Amino acid sequence: MNVLGILGLIALASLSVVPVARPTPPTLTTQFLTQQVNLVSWQNTISMPVSDLPCAQGRGYTTPQSTIALGWNFTESLSGRDLGSTWVKLTGIAGTTLLLLRQQDVTPLLVGEIFCTGPEFFNADIFTKALTMLSPGGYPLTTLYRVPASGTFALLTLSYGNTVPPSIGPYVANETWTVTTIS
Repeated sequence: MNVLGILGLIALASLSVVPVARPTPPTLTTQFLTQQVNLVSWQNTISMPVSDLPCAQGRGYTTPQSTIALGWNFTESLSGRDLGSTWVKLTGIAGTTLLLLRQQDVTPLLVGEIFCTGPEFFNADIFTKALTMLSPGGYPLTTLYRVPASGTFALLTLSYGNTVPPSIGPYVANETWTVTTIS
């Protein structure tokens, strides 16, 4: 064996003695976050044409009916959050039933249906659009709602046949969510 061959074997032997570093396993980190939701209050007097009132014939309505709609709007963005982890907690006092709806579902026809059925007898169409319902009681109400998708929401009620706005106290909304990262 020549000198180069011996040096090559020595180099090869010294390489096999050096331990190989193991890769660091990934770390999974979950953060639990919470913040107050910005509730934007609103109130509108709505004139509903007879064509938007499914009860018009049964109640003998031949002219448009008026109601006062009021509540709060808020927007949820789920960007960067774990799927299914966002919850909104609504807390407040109401003397009447409040419905949580996606803002895009609040149409003149739906308002007409809510007006016709009243807070005690909501029909199936209203229940299919309402994400949750807060019932009256004059005491603090707390409702949790899991937000399935980003969007703008309306928490609303009507005065029905009254010209006086319904009694609803202040509402507070807080959201909680998680963010999981792998590093």
